Amino acid sequence: MKIKNFVTVLLVSFILASCAPATKVVPTSTFIPVPLTPVPTQSTPEARIDKYMQLSHKSFSGVIFVAQKGKVLISKGYGLADRELDVPNTPQTKFAIGSMTKAFTAMGIMILQERGRLSVQDPICNYIADCPAAWKSIMLHHLICTLS
Repeated sequence: MKIKNFVTVLLVSFILASCAPATKVVPTSTFIPVPLTPVPTQSTPEARIDKYMQLSHKSFSGVIFVAQKGKVLISKGYGLADRELDVPNTPQTKFAIGSMTKAFTAMGIMILQERGRLSVQDPICNYIADCPAAWKSIMLHHLICTLS
């Protein structure tokens, strides 16, 4: 399926995050702030981001994805997904995030409606290329109502 716009990205992110099996992730109990370290300006944005993340990897365990104007700058895991088994994070690591994305998805849809970019009465097939026939009667508001 091709993604047509931002709404679909939100919907797909929510669906993937809530349906994916979770990797066991051991939360850290202490947050250690990392001071911002100046990075030389002659390096690429990708290198600067990676350098910063490597400097802060002791306090950050997760995955980052940064894109600009449709170009992926960096997609990389830092730290461990499972400390017990010494499994590193990768861009494919699944995190047990529970229902955290539901509120963001609903709010994103409501903001786009407020800006006139969509209506919660729109069928989701307006935003998904090659939408399956079984989804034709599903409206955006159906997804928001099931998010609670």
